Amino acid sequence: GAPAGDAAMALVGNAFLPDGEALPVAYSGEDALEMLKAGDPSVVDLKLDGASLGEEVLQCFSKSLGENQSLRTLRIEMIGLGPQGAALIAKALESNRSLTSLSLLYTGIGAQGASALAGVLSQGSSLTSLDLSGNTLGPAGVGHIADAVANNCELVELTLALNCVGRVGAGKIVDALRSNRNLRLLDLSNNNLRLEGAVLLAEALVDPACPLTSLVLADNKLGAAGIQRLAPALLRNATLTSLGLASNGGGDACMESIAEAVVANDWLTSLDLSMNSVSLHGVDQLLVALDHNTTLTEINLRNNVVPSARLLAVEEKISRNRLVRVFTVWCEHLDQDTLSILCVNLNGETKAALEVSTSEAFATTRERIAALLEVDDATLRLALPSGVLVEDPTNKASAAELLLEL
Repeated sequence: GAPAGDAAMALVGNAFLPDGEALPVAYSGEDALEMLKAGDPSVVDLKLDGASLGEEVLQCFSKSLGENQSLRTLRIEMIGLGPQGAALIAKALESNRSLTSLSLLYTGIGAQGASALAGVLSQGSSLTSLDLSGNTLGPAGVGHIADAVANNCELVELTLALNCVGRVGAGKIVDALRSNRNLRLLDLSNNNLRLEGAVLLAEALVDPACPLTSLVLADNKLGAAGIQRLAPALLRNATLTSLGLASNGGGDACMESIAEAVVANDWLTSLDLSMNSVSLHGVDQLLVALDHNTTLTEINLRNNVVPSARLLAVEEKISRNRLVRVFTVWCEHLDQDTLSILCVNLNGETKAALEVSTSEAFATTRERIAALLEVDDATLRLALPSGVLVEDPTNKASAAELLLEL
């Protein structure tokens, strides 16, 4: 392979765009090994693809990865690691404390390899993002990963696309979500979930403790019936901000339930309905619903049977929502006459804090909050932790009456 110094300098000099995103530069196994051995702290992202790693190189790679404490992202694609390779990666993760993102795509690790990775995840890995797409894990392999999720491992993002998850695997993931508090993004694309999987995931979404903010279910043969079971769950969910339903054959038959969810849900900001055989009638239902929605800022309707004029109409309506700012209001009594109020954005960041009299009119409190947030009052939306938007049609209610969930 290339000398370690030259390879490291190539990565440092050429692997980053002006905005800081890594370019898709790939290296052979030997070059990657040399880079890890060099221990250059500036090498933080590494990608290997399309090459074969011999057993000796893989053993050395695992040892060097375990000793490395600067690499943040590792992506291995189209390399036949197999279960043994996955076990070696897992062993390295026992001592590596810098890696936060691991992608093993189409590497043939199978259920046995998933078991090895799940073991180290459960023990306390530094990983927050894991992508195992295209590994044919099956329900057994998915079950191993689900066990780690149930143990509240530190994963925030989990992608299991193209893994033959099916109804049984979906059930294991749903069971894990009942006890997990960390996972935010779950991608189960192309896993043949069908109606049965949709029913299980709908049950997860209505659980108040469900941690997910993004769920991707593209190409799962959900059909209209599956989407019709998922959509009502959005009426009771107050955490999901992004839902991907592309290529599920929903058609116009699913759009009535989608429209009802769009009207009632105050949290969803992104909805992907591309490639669903939706026509003019279905989009017209959505357009009516959007008159009553203030949060959706992105709707993907590409590759449906929809006239461009209707697509423009949808874009026009959601463009108004891009001006709207939504904050969750956490409120408690400091004493009998004073309230403490925290305003938290959708990313969980506290953006304003104030104290008000329990008798102060909500309209006045709202004006003070808008001023602190430097937000136009007309575009400000305040919500209780339950997800319910706070409105005062009379302009006479006190802040205490509206902001305290008694």
